Amino acid sequence: MKISNSIWDGQSLIDVSLMGEYSSKGMILLRNKFFKSCCFNTNIQKFFKDNNITEISQLNGETIATDIRDIKVITTPSSIKFYKFGNLKTWFENIYQYFGVVKHDKDTHYFNGRMVQAHYQLLNTLQLSKDEIQEIVQDGIDYINLINTDVDVMRYHLKFKENEEIETDNIMKDKNEIVYKLLNYDCDFHKTKIYYDFKKDLCRSYIKNIKKGHVLVDGTYATLFGNPYEMLLQSIDKFDGSSILNVGTVHNTRYEYDTEILGSRSPHVTIGNILVTKNVACPVIDKYFNLTPNIICINSINENILERLSGADFDSDTLLITNNKILINSAKKNYKYFKVPTRNINPPKSKRHYTFDDLADLDDKTSNNKIGEIVNLSQELNSLLWDMVAKSGESVDSQYEYIKEIYYDVCQLDVLSNIEIDRAKKEFPVDSTAELKRMRKKYSSLLTMTDGRKKMPYFLGYIADIKKYKNVDRKDYQKYDTTMDLLHICIGNRRSSKSKGSNFLSLAEIFKPLEYDKNKVHKQQVTKIIELAKDTYAYNQMIAQNSCLTSEEKHIHIVGAKEDLLYEINRMKINEHTMFRLLWTLDEQKNSSTRNLLFYLLFNYKNEILTDLLKQYNRINTYLIEDKDGEIVIYNCKFAKKVPPKQILKLNYSHVMSKISFRYKDAIGRNIKSMIGDENS
Repeated sequence: MKISNSIWDGQSLIDVSLMGEYSSKGMILLRNKFFKSCCFNTNIQKFFKDNNITEISQLNGETIATDIRDIKVITTPSSIKFYKFGNLKTWFENIYQYFGVVKHDKDTHYFNGRMVQAHYQLLNTLQLSKDEIQEIVQDGIDYINLINTDVDVMRYHLKFKENEEIETDNIMKDKNEIVYKLLNYDCDFHKTKIYYDFKKDLCRSYIKNIKKGHVLVDGTYATLFGNPYEMLLQSIDKFDGSSILNVGTVHNTRYEYDTEILGSRSPHVTIGNILVTKNVACPVIDKYFNLTPNIICINSINENILERLSGADFDSDTLLITNNKILINSAKKNYKYFKVPTRNINPPKSKRHYTFDDLADLDDKTSNNKIGEIVNLSQELNSLLWDMVAKSGESVDSQYEYIKEIYYDVCQLDVLSNIEIDRAKKEFPVDSTAELKRMRKKYSSLLTMTDGRKKMPYFLGYIADIKKYKNVDRKDYQKYDTTMDLLHICIGNRRSSKSKGSNFLSLAEIFKPLEYDKNKVHKQQVTKIIELAKDTYAYNQMIAQNSCLTSEEKHIHIVGAKEDLLYEINRMKINEHTMFRLLWTLDEQKNSSTRNLLFYLLFNYKNEILTDLLKQYNRINTYLIEDKDGEIVIYNCKFAKKVPPKQILKLNYSHVMSKISFRYKDAIGRNIKSMIGDENS
């Protein structure tokens, strides 16, 4: 096919002088009246100077500026939506003085931006062996084992800032913050049942995430920047149609040059959507563009890269990029066989009028989006395709004629996914519902069991189970010989390191006031708070099991119930003696969910009694730091436990007294005071 690309669709260049507080960013997405564009950090005025552009008349395009120094943004007609209704002059006269900054490029949340989460759509389109999958998930399993057994690793997991100050005056909201804070004091919190349950839930969630295909690999989500230097040349009418980046190459400052990287955009439907490319140096781009590691410059001149990336454009679309050798080698193995799914549909111009009839008709046509069904069916067919290849015991080369029809149909699903995404903006002469129905009927013999149930990949059943719509009466979830189902086998065979799960330390022992008086305990408050916590837990359980509510609605109700409970607790005047008794009663709760709920809420109590009681303990001084000679390995990066060079032993009087048996406190306390002279020493 011959296709044409809009190589700067939704893209703009913005001069570095306008970036202000975003000067360290590679892009900002801006909005204004009838305007939306991804603006990349550029040295526009430097480019003009280097090319002897001194007059507005030397520019190629439209502007109302009279001085070349005033040109600070170079944009495209596709970014200015008003072009569909009027001319540029009218738009200039009516836009706001300020543009809204919608978003900017940023690091991922994992290991200071070093790692990125893969997803099942990508993994299930790769032909990976069980050994390769085991190697990919092993780092995650090892990390879980470290979290489970090493408190310093847990602190690193909860907070990645090594020197972060812990403010005792702030009310803590999040349970991770509470646990992190307690782990930074020498109070043996890591020996409590609360911490054990927290750790167990965290590790379980991490495993669950891996089972969904969210495997961490070295990489990031990089914003697509299309033919940047050519856009500058076009602005001064010197663009000759060629690209400074060759076909099959990209430019990204994160990875070493002349190395291969793999790219995948969402939604990622099929094998032909995988990008394997070479990262190359480009001094000219570096000279005029202020790139970050989260920007990737691509070329879409004489290269079908936008269709390969499932209909990508440049209005802040991102690409998952990684240098993971296992994924790259798997993609390269079959790269030449699976061609790029390419759309060849030109929707006719629709005549619409601003009437109730046309509004209702348009609303009806855009209300039933099928993107979820399309992606799910594509995964069923991808699993079927790879399962056939695996069971044949032969290569894709010898099996391609046998499987190519399945692949072509998945390619149609990729095109259909683009149609559904664009349906809110364009009307296509395609009935998505009918296409899906036709395709399901075509593969019904291969995807239907003898008892009439639909045959589904096992991993989709796991995801359906998490989202509470698994139906074993109508669907039979079977393990295919494919990446995602093999991943579940690898995770199921893992061996985990477990920490001690008995002889727990009581919370009351940690937070006992130095001068505890049981006569100052308000027993009615204790009883009322425990009952309120039980009622809230029961209500939340009822909401969680309500099939009539969406996940979002359930979340709103559950969070609201917790906030109501906290409001009721905050209305009470709780003293430290009552708080100690609450913790003592809390330790005796058989229902761990009620216990955990109450614990986290008590730490949000307005007077911060529990937080103040932490002051009797010393701070923990060790933390993890990246060190090439370190003995702890986390995702192929070495870490060491850092301790301040001069560690002075500080024995706080209150801390010492809290560790002494109550029976001897008075006598020993008098002796300590006589020895040190000052109880604050």
